[in-house]
Amino acid sequence: QTAGSISTATSATAWRGEVVLGIIGNKGNEVGVCACNLHTMEFTLMQFSDQPTLPQTLTLVHQLGVAEIVLPSTTVETELSNTLRTSLKESVTFLAVPRRDFNEVNGLRFISHIAVNTNVISELSSSNKYLSVACAAAVIRYVEYLRKTTLAPKSTRVAYRCIHDRVSIDRASCGHLGLIQPSVKQKSGTLMAHVDHTLTQGGKRLLRSNLLMPICNKTTLETRLVAVAALREKDAARQDVRKQLKSVQSDVDHLLSKFATPSPSNRDVNYTETTIKHVLGLRGVINAVPALSASLEPLTSAVLLSSIEDAFNTADLDAIKDRIDTVIDTAVQKEKKVSSSIAKTILVFSVRSGIDGMLDVVRSQYSSILEQIYSTAGLVSKEYSMTSLKVVHTSTRGFVLQCDRSEISKGAETFLMRTFSKRKAQF
Repeated sequence: QTAGSISTATSATAWRGEVVLGIIGNKGNEVGVCACNLHTMEFTLMQFSDQPTLPQTLTLVHQLGVAEIVLPSTTVETELSNTLRTSLKESVTFLAVPRRDFNEVNGLRFISHIAVNTNVISELSSSNKYLSVACAAAVIRYVEYLRKTTLAPKSTRVAYRCIHDRVSIDRASCGHLGLIQPSVKQKSGTLMAHVDHTLTQGGKRLLRSNLLMPICNKTTLETRLVAVAALREKDAARQDVRKQLKSVQSDVDHLLSKFATPSPSNRDVNYTETTIKHVLGLRGVINAVPALSASLEPLTSAVLLSSIEDAFNTADLDAIKDRIDTVIDTAVQKEKKVSSSIAKTILVFSVRSGIDGMLDVVRSQYSSILEQIYSTAGLVSKEYSMTSLKVVHTSTRGFVLQCDRSEISKGAETFLMRTFSKRKAQF
């Protein structure tokens, strides 16, 4: 077995360190972990919100010096697993165990059996830390069955901790404070809604994470306050930065996590279309970087903003853009608000001519068919005096004709496969 590979839990792997880490996530971008130091037999549980690119999780892995990561076998091909493998392939061994081993009920039972400090049991039972408790169940089973280590009753220290330089706020307190959801007494309004002036999806997630787990490092807070002061003092520069951020249409974290996912062996049309969308989105982000970097120049007196501006000035971005431009036509841009038919056409013609001969032939036929569809639509509109008739594209039916429902009666017997909504008709 090599570092970065995923093995099954059929036999113990060669131990290369002292810390083994169980990890599991949910759809809400929450990550639960349980770290076990095999030298001291101490278990540390954590649960926190993270970005799709898992920056906090990766930082935690490096801080703990993790040598082996335990994951549910059902997550081997998910974004969580793929992002971890891509980032840690040189230093960490991955082990896939059955999903049933990540069990919250068993986790509490195992902790109650081995923990010498009983106060952690009540803390975990009353808080919503089910992901970290489920990880504890898997890691304890791993230690006992694969490492052949017997954990005696009341012999091990188990602790729940917040990630480094963060304050942990339990779910009940979040509810009473109205951080993300309105409190019972307040009924409406939240702190998140009051302070959320973000313009990107990544910014919104980061703000939510900082509200749920506030930073308590003095140096970090002072650095951010200096950046905030610089933005407040220079109103024109701040407005320019916001204007440039609005031009970033794609979710950068989402894009990066998708590119970290290996390509499947069976690539269908949906996968190809999605990949082209992601590449167009990435190029749009790279194109927005120069203007965004220029907008930060008047604010470089703040160390944090200066560091961000420096990060934008890298040759790697130009190299990535040049690589994309060799395949994707530079005239094609990702449009946010267009009809589905136009979006479909953009995808079809986004790849440059000459890349694939078969693709060029198919596109020529596609153009011919599309011309016939629009020509037919024009004839039908003229023959039946259907002024609202137009060509639309749906994911289920493809290209269809659509008009106001009041006009469909003019040619009711002629039109086949009719479907109706409240005001529109398609055929």
